[in-house]
Amino acid sequence: MVSDAKALETELEVDFMRISVGPLLESIEHHARGWIGGITKLMNAMTRTELVELNELILDFGSSLERNPDTLEDLKLILNLVAHIGAQNMDIELQYTELEERYRTLRM
Repeated sequence: MVSDAKALETELEVDFMRISVGPLLESIEHHARGWIGGITKLMNAMTRTELVELNELILDFGSSLERNPDTLEDLKLILNLVAHIGAQNMDIELQYTELEERYRTLRM
């Protein structure tokens, strides 16, 4: 990690020589921050896409449930949708928990 590189001494003594590793540590820190930034951007883009898809699914379910059943067929469709939502409940909750964990990781 970046903090590990910062914690190292900038000068080392090897037998009779004193070696300055400060510029090397700065370079390592710079590259590590670049990698962290790149991975963060990629992870955020992937997570945002999944979050939008999950949100659209939930909104579709909500709008379908708000429909007023005028006929017996409409009522059957709504009841089937309720059963379908109940069957997917655990999968959606797992997706939500996974997205929540990804955003927690991104905050770190």
